[in-house]
Amino acid sequence: GKKLDGARGDLLFTHFGLSGPAVLDVSHAAARARSQQLQTFIVIDLLPAMSKEEIRSALEKQGQKTVGNGLSALLPAQLGKALGNDKYIKGLAPSTLNQLAGGLKAVRLEIIDVLGNNHAMVSQGGVNLRQVNPRTMESKLISGLYIAGEMLDYHGKTGGFNLHAAFATGWLAGENA
Repeated sequence: GKKLDGARGDLLFTHFGLSGPAVLDVSHAAARARSQQLQTFIVIDLLPAMSKEEIRSALEKQGQKTVGNGLSALLPAQLGKALGNDKYIKGLAPSTLNQLAGGLKAVRLEIIDVLGNNHAMVSQGGVNLRQVNPRTMESKLISGLYIAGEMLDYHGKTGGFNLHAAFATGWLAGENA
């Protein structure tokens, strides 16, 4: 498959699926792909600060523990226990330990659906930016029509970028109307 987008940041496993800033930053690409009926996946690196080799070494040091408890030393406890089992790490074959470490670097989950506009932080769509004068926010198609904020086909990553764009375009439109 083709990579549609990427993000680095916090991720939450919730009762309804995935959430958090990293998920919000890529949700537009997932929503677009799902609207086209494309099979869509998210690939999660659960330990981005560690290499596969470092994960394997850290797990080997937890050899007296079960896989679930060993993973809980590296991940949030509930996630570690959910991903692990009751086998002891020291009893795992080297190939299994390699697969486990590699798996933590690339957890692949299918995206079935997105929550939709009722739960959206921002919306996508609106007037194409090429149809608006960026210095005044006046429509290039309708003289005297000024367009700002979420009326424009623009969305940024989390962290205040959408609010900034709304305020900045609103100010420009107001100054020039």
